[in-house]
Amino acid sequence: MVEIKDLSQETLVPFLTKLISSEETLELRDDFNNDTKNYQFALYTVNDELMGGVTGKQSFNSMHVSLLGVDKSLRGKGYGKLLMEKMESIARSENLNHITVTTLSSQAPDFYKSLGFTEIGRINDFPIKGSQKIYLVKYLK
Repeated sequence: MVEIKDLSQETLVPFLTKLISSEETLELRDDFNNDTKNYQFALYTVNDELMGGVTGKQSFNSMHVSLLGVDKSLRGKGYGKLLMEKMESIARSENLNHITVTTLSSQAPDFYKSLGFTEIGRINDFPIKGSQKIYLVKYLK
């Protein structure tokens, strides 16, 4: 017979790490740490005013766009598209297979779809009831 008990994170995490740390997973972790690159680009006006930007992370053969934002006064003028094209250009130059992004239903799913992204999943009632988290991908090959 077994029993489930509460245990401190400080005690359990090292035990689980040792339990699941095979040579293969350690090698994979090292590869992941060595293959990860971060990118960030800012959008400035001619007066050197910061008005937007994009951040992303390359891991293995993929780029994930983490954040994208453009000041409200500049939205709808193609600047978000320019920032995403910059990330795609990097992904292509690194010979990556795809770019991923997540957004909320109240944010910009149609914007990403207009750039060639395809919806691959969604979580309903996330982060709040009535909202959805949407997962999108753009295949580059």
